[in-house]
Amino acid sequence: WMRRGSPEGNPEGVLLMAEDTANDKIHVRWQGAPLGPSPVAIDRCNNRFPYSIVWGPLPPITCCVPCVGHMGITDSIGRIHDFQGPYYIGVDNFMVGCVWRYAVVSGPGDTEWDAAVQRADASYAQKFHDICCENCHHHAAAALTESGRPHSLLSAWIYCCLYGRCTWCPYPH
Repeated sequence: WMRRGSPEGNPEGVLLMAEDTANDKIHVRWQGAPLGPSPVAIDRCNNRFPYSIVWGPLPPITCCVPCVGHMGITDSIGRIHDFQGPYYIGVDNFMVGCVWRYAVVSGPGDTEWDAAVQRADASYAQKFHDICCENCHHHAAAALTESGRPHSLLSAWIYCCLYGRCTWCPYPH
């Protein structure tokens, strides 16, 4: 198990990760008071990343500007919710295909997580998609804010870059 302190700086919680290369899965477990010890299985082959922010490239834009891409947020069982276009939230069908990077934000025991994702979905299903002002990054940030972790589109992207793991290479970052 790899040990990593909680992203929120909570001294009571520690994120533990173990990679099962034979099954191409990563098991994530929170150890500590805020969240229970139940493991959460990351399944890269089936695009399942519970309690996470996910990111993928937007071809051909990402080829020219590598930091530009598409972001989504997952529910407790790993289904991706992403703001794909005007008045539309895609569920379990990531707009850009496979996830390239994911960052675990929470874990089992977070009873508000699914409700927060649903509230963000309901809000953004009423909005017109705009590449600058109302986009997929705003949707993910809104879900994080609804869950009690205030974020903006930029801080959600930075969080994914700093705490995220690549799905397409054998190395953690």
